[in-house]
Amino acid sequence: MPKKRAILRWAGEILFTIVAIFVITTAIGYFRSPSDAPKRLSDIVGELPLSHFEGEGAIAIHFWGTWCPVCREEIDNIDSLSKRYRIVTIAVNSGDAEEIDEWMRSRNLDFPVVADENGELAKRFGVSVFPSTLFYSSDGKLLFSESGYITTPGMSVRMWLAK
Repeated sequence: MPKKRAILRWAGEILFTIVAIFVITTAIGYFRSPSDAPKRLSDIVGELPLSHFEGEGAIAIHFWGTWCPVCREEIDNIDSLSKRYRIVTIAVNSGDAEEIDEWMRSRNLDFPVVADENGELAKRFGVSVFPSTLFYSSDGKLLFSESGYITTPGMSVRMWLAK
């Protein structure tokens, strides 16, 4: 019986730690997130090619750069999540579309990306920290914005909540 109690205690502590980490990282992301981010998806569709917004459901807009070490660490998460969720990425100050396509091909990445050669789109969205991700609900309202590394489970939960 004491062994079972110890296992339950450890399980409880692990669960508490996971929830605490999620809450803390969400709070940090909230305070570091762009305050100028468009509050409705309809406010920004004209800024990006419409083809990237086809379909229904929640959508994440992810700002990153090929030059950003954190972005490079996180890029496989974005690639795998883009197969399950609507994610549009914006490569900031990373070259033109051809250079970005070549960079992505060399890493076997396949997700929608818009080239923001001079950082103008990032400025319009109020994004100055990379990576940053904006989560819009299926009805186009901004629900979450995160700055910095985001885990696959963290992004999945936000996309699930945005549905």
